[in-house]
Amino acid sequence: MSEFQLTNWTFNAAAPAELLENIELAIGRSLPRDYVAFLRTHSGGEGPTGRCDYLIVFRAEELLDLNRSYGINEYVPGLFLFGSDGCGEAFCFDMRQGSMPIVSVPWIGMSFTTIEAVASNFTTLLQFGRPE
Repeated sequence: MSEFQLTNWTFNAAAPAELLENIELAIGRSLPRDYVAFLRTHSGGEGPTGRCDYLIVFRAEELLDLNRSYGINEYVPGLFLFGSDGCGEAFCFDMRQGSMPIVSVPWIGMSFTTIEAVASNFTTLLQFGRPE
C-alpha cells in the first residue's frame, strides 16, 4: 500500500482479518480504516515518523490485553491504546469523538487532564509524526 511506505521500519506479519473483526467486536465499534489497512499489511511495527519521532504500533494480537493490563478503561475510558513512542507516552484513538483522532497520554499519570492531541488520523501520524 503506497500510503505506508515507511523507511527504517521493522514490521510484523499481517494480522488475520478474523482477529481484526474480533477486536472491533470486543470494543463495540469499528477502528479507523487506515489503521485497519495498516494492520492487514503489517500487524504492528516500529520506526521513525516524519519529524524524527519514534512510533511503536503494537501487534494486533496484543491490543486487547494491553488495553486491559494498562487500565485504559479505568483511567481514560473512551480511549483505545494502539502504540507508544517507546518512552513515556502511549498513543490512543479517542473513541469519544466520531473521527477518532489520535492522542497521547503519559504512561505514568494517565488521566484526561494529561491528554495531548497528536494527529487527526493514523495516516497523518505515520507521515508527519507529532505536531511541532
